[in-house]
Amino acid sequence: MATRDLTRTYVALRKDVKAKVARRRQMVSPDVHMEGNSLIRNDMRSDLDVEMAKTAGPTPAWVDAVTDVNIHIARVKLLMEKLGKMHTKRLMVRFDGSESDHEREIESITGEITGEFRNAERILKAKMNGKDGVSEADAKARQNVQRALATQLQSLSADFRKSQKEYLDRVKNQRQGPAEFEFLSETKKTKTSGLDGGFMQAQMAEVELAEDLINERDREVQQIATSIQELATIFKELAVLVIDQGTILDRIDYNMEQVVERTQAGIVELEKAETIQKSARPMKCIGILLALITAMTIILMLKHM
Repeated sequence: MATRDLTRTYVALRKDVKAKVARRRQMVSPDVHMEGNSLIRNDMRSDLDVEMAKTAGPTPAWVDAVTDVNIHIARVKLLMEKLGKMHTKRLMVRFDGSESDHEREIESITGEITGEFRNAERILKAKMNGKDGVSEADAKARQNVQRALATQLQSLSADFRKSQKEYLDRVKNQRQGPAEFEFLSETKKTKTSGLDGGFMQAQMAEVELAEDLINERDREVQQIATSIQELATIFKELAVLVIDQGTILDRIDYNMEQVVERTQAGIVELEKAETIQKSARPMKCIGILLALITAMTIILMLKHM
């Protein structure tokens, strides 16, 4: 019978918590963060080795694959929650120059989420499609679990795409909205004439800063569009894993219809049998036979007397 071991899921969640604490320390000391992060990786690697040694046994390979996929799903949920908070921070108006740091962290988290999706998809396709001589019941259970996990990943992927599109729209609106940047649409000739007309050096520096900001937002928009395109590919590939779900449901409906039809036919046969059993002709034959037996018995008794 298949069993589930949630120890590896616990280890992965603990790893996420430690990584979150390490990122917070990065704001204080990058060197300490790098050293702590390396220690965390070594610690988690040893923990994973110990847990893998403990869980080594007769457990089917696809059960371990289910555990791995659940770990990736849990990490995706945590990273998506963190990414939403980073989107909110990034869209706030700031004057401390922290936008670039937020953008780098958003890009890093987006890459991590995409990688988690790809790893989960790879596990579903590679480890859960093998034919390792299991029984038919186990094979059906494995297929049902695979479709359930694929559906869950597909739903998470859709939510991630939706959040990325919303963030992209908000970034575009923020880029096009401020009125103080409208003068940047002027031609180089207009800028030159403005400079000749008495532009101050501070104003030109402000223009250059605004141009850098717009270019940086352009790069951010392109990165978001790229991530959305990658997610569309993953979403399409995950759809292949759940496309047979409708066929399974149709098969169940067909089987239920057959059960109903055969049950109705059985009821008809039972009614016929009951009618035959209560018929008068067999009862008459039984009565006649009993009467003859009684008469013969009396005749034999009189003859011997």
